[in-house]
Amino acid sequence: MKKNLFFLLAALCSLQSFAAGLIPATLVKIDGEKIECLVQDFRIDAKELYYKESQDSKFVSIKSDELIRAIIHYDDGDIIFDYVKYINHSSFMRGKDKVAKKPMWMQLVISGPCSLYTYRIITRQNRFTYTEDWYACKKQDEDVPRIVSSISSGITVNLFDQFYKALSNYFSDYPELAEKIKAKKYSRKDIVEIVNEYNLEKSVKITE
Repeated sequence: MKKNLFFLLAALCSLQSFAAGLIPATLVKIDGEKIECLVQDFRIDAKELYYKESQDSKFVSIKSDELIRAIIHYDDGDIIFDYVKYINHSSFMRGKDKVAKKPMWMQLVISGPCSLYTYRIITRQNRFTYTEDWYACKKQDEDVPRIVSSISSGITVNLFDQFYKALSNYFSDYPELAEKIKAKKYSRKDIVEIVNEYNLEKSVKITE
């Protein structure tokens, strides 16, 4: 039996320090209104979130479509999740801009000239568990992130020439980086390093 479980990366963090599995959070609505609350753990495909204004209050539900961001306040720092539409991986690999019909929650890992998002899919089949960490990039002039890379159970997957071509085309506005990708000096597992290098170059040019 195969079962897919969709999780946010932060959902895998320990919740022991929070009573009844509730996490301090700030929910940001589309109109900019902020809700300071306690939230339950939630999935990337959650259509609504449940929260309490205090430990003693009742749960209230809010549709994900009403929100643009959820900031989770862990003991060791904040983790940001955005509710976004996106271009799926197959469309990115084909150079298409087809936006998926349903938005989902993604964790914001890097914010800059190119922002990087991530989410995790856990697949359980018989006695085995597999994880896939997916990564999406969104440049400042783009409306939605593009899912560009994945790592499966710590191993890079689908390392085809098509991947290097698609990613080098995406970063073609930084020719030196695009050439490194095309020459296979980077792979899918290096996406954080790639985005950091891109952002460093673009940030320097912005400040010149």
